[in-house]
This record gives sequence, structure tokens and C-alpha cells, in this order.
Amino acid sequence: MKTKNDFISFFLALMVTLGVLTGCGEVAKPFVEPIVPPYDEPSVEHVVQAYDELSTTTAYDDSWENLTHEDIAMIIETFLINYPQFAYDFSGAIVAMQGSDVIWSKASGMANSEQGVYNCFDTPFRINELTKQFTGAAILLLELDGRLSRTDTLDSFFTGHENLADFTVTDLLAMRGGFSVLLPYIMFDYLDSLTGSLDDVTSLSVDEMEAFFISHWSGELHFGFLNDGRALDATFSYTPVDYWLLGRIIEQASGTTYEEFIQSRIFTPLGMNNSGFYGMHDTAKPYQQFQSERDCVNWSHAHAFSAGGIVSTANDLKLWLDAYLNGELFPKYMLEQIFDKEYNFGWNLSPDNGIWFEETSMVGLSMGFHSYILYAPDNDIKIIMLSNGFPYVARNLVSAVYTVLSMAGLV
Repeated sequence: MKTKNDFISFFLALMVTLGVLTGCGEVAKPFVEPIVPPYDEPSVEHVVQAYDELSTTTAYDDSWENLTHEDIAMIIETFLINYPQFAYDFSGAIVAMQGSDVIWSKASGMANSEQGVYNCFDTPFRINELTKQFTGAAILLLELDGRLSRTDTLDSFFTGHENLADFTVTDLLAMRGGFSVLLPYIMFDYLDSLTGSLDDVTSLSVDEMEAFFISHWSGELHFGFLNDGRALDATFSYTPVDYWLLGRIIEQASGTTYEEFIQSRIFTPLGMNNSGFYGMHDTAKPYQQFQSERDCVNWSHAHAFSAGGIVSTANDLKLWLDAYLNGELFPKYMLEQIFDKEYNFGWNLSPDNGIWFEETSMVGLSMGFHSYILYAPDNDIKIIMLSNGFPYVARNLVSAVYTVLSMAGLV
């Protein structure tokens, strides 16, 4: 019977053969476009079959409860070999952790297919909506500095609408600021009328965008949805405008730019040396897959700002989550205040299982990049996924990893 070490050696040899362990930034062989298989949803039956097949070739205890991280990693690898549609053509980086210990990770695909450069765990991706977590943390840091309070009303920072005094910084953090979910699309229509191009977001200055948002603010709360489609009551509206305006509040309270504050108070202290901001930092190229072709989709993110403008890597986001959840950035009691609503500080709550997550929307400015963070507090499980490829492939891979962790009793 083969030992676990024999099985690990087999997998390492297989990964090298397939090119999965290529070094960061190493030039790849000429890119060959594969045929895309159908994308099925993973199931518990698939995982059980993968576990059964693995247990017949290795010296495992038959109990899921006794699985080590090494065991779980082997099950995931076996699962993906037996069911390649769950990782087929995945382009990006994914890491599953318990505490600070990595259970399983994978980096594959092209950071730049024209130059033949592979993705790796230090490849910078646009993280889009995950930016909101950094924006929310910056608000807490400024509150600890005594420079603002979450109870401050919006008329302390903005002018141009009579109802600003009725809403607070806390409302913006929970996306209850009264801004319509349709407001960004209204802005796109406005840009189209000015320039004839929806891509030219940079035709408006930051000051002009702020004035546009405030002047088109309804002052009324709109029915909205979380990213996974769950309806909330009329006090919630999922829109990037709330977090965009929080960035402007951070600038006023700190006396510096949003980018300088995040760099000096978060990136530099945490050693997030490969993180930055779109337009100021190189990234992987965004790819959106259409049938069997890969086309570069390079839509502007310059004005995503504090709602979606950060660039980061899988390794840097590991540092971020460790500091965020372990009290290095702010006192741990604040975590209870963060995780007390269905949406707060850039996190969604899944009410069925108490798991916190955030992911990039499938539409709009996020096209070409997909990002995902999951936090399951009961067993301190975290999943980080960054992708510059087809979003449904990325989501299937996250689902497969989550399913294995669930079968192992970790989520």
C-alpha cells in the first residue's frame, strides 16, 4: 500500500509535469487554447467519490474527523483530477487556510498571455469589491485616532442635499445611505451623453463625481439585494456609491489622499509590499472568456476609488486577513461591531451558516477580474481567490474547495 509521502511525491511530479509549479513571473511555453468543457456544480457525491478513491491507495483512517490538512489537500487534488471541469482553465490564485496554516493552494493560468507570464501567489490582481473591507477598516482607524465618529452625519462632510443630516457614516458602512442601486448606471448614461463612450469614466474628476452622486441622491432608501440575490428590507441598497463616498470622508478626516492613508496605515505596516491601486500599480491582464477564445477586457477602474480600486495579491491578502481578524489593526471588540449586520464593513453574512464573505459582482466594471474572500469563524477557515479569467470557472473552483472543507467538518 502506498504511503502518504508516496502520494505527495506523485502529485508534485504531476504538478511539475503540468506546469502548475512554474515560478512566479516565469515565461511560459506558447499559450495553447484548450476546448472548454461544460461547467457543472460540484456535489457532495463527487467529493465522497474522490475521498473513496484516495482512501483505497493511501493509508488513511476512514473517519473524516481525523483528516489532517495534508489529507484534505490530497482530497482536493484528487477531486480536481477526477473532475477537471471544476478547475479547467482557471486563471488566478486561490488559497484555503485554517488560522495562518495553508490547507491547500493553487496558482495557474496566465498573468499576461502575450508575454507568456504565469500567474502566481504574488501576482497583483484588481480586487474590486474587496476594496470595501480596506475602506471600512480605514474608518475604524480614523475613529481610534479621534478624527471622526461613525455617528457623524453626512452633512459634516458634504453639501448639496437637504437630507444629508439624516444619514451617518454608519449608514454608509452598512450600505443604507439612501443611494439608489441604479445610480452608477445613471452616471454611465450621463458619461455616454458627454463623451459617447461608457469606458471613459476618467472624463469626470473626483470632485465632479462627488457632486454628481450627491446631486442625484434620492434621499430615499431603496429595495436591494446582496451579491447572492437574497433580498433585504427597504433599508438596504447594494451600490458602490456608499463606499466611494466613504473614501472622500477618509480624505477629509485624515488630511491626505485615500491612497496615501491606506498605504501608510495598512499596506506598509502589514508588509503588503505587492499591493497598491489601479493606475499606479502593474496587474495581471484581465481576460474574459468567450467560448474557446480569450480576449483582453481592459475596462477602466480608475474611478472605482475606495469602492473597488485596490490591487493586491493572494499572499498579501493572507497578511491582511491575519491582521484584520487577530487584532493587529484595531481592538478585537470592534470585530463584534463589524459582524453584526447582514452587510457591514465590506462583508456579507450568510445567515444559514454564519459564514462571512465578499465577492466581485459578475457585471459592470468587474469584467475580466473576479475576487472572493470567505471567513468561517467557528474553525477560523479562510478562502482567498483572485482571478483574471472566466468568472464561472473561478466560482466553481471556490465551490469545490468549500465542499471538501464542509465534508471535513471545517465549515
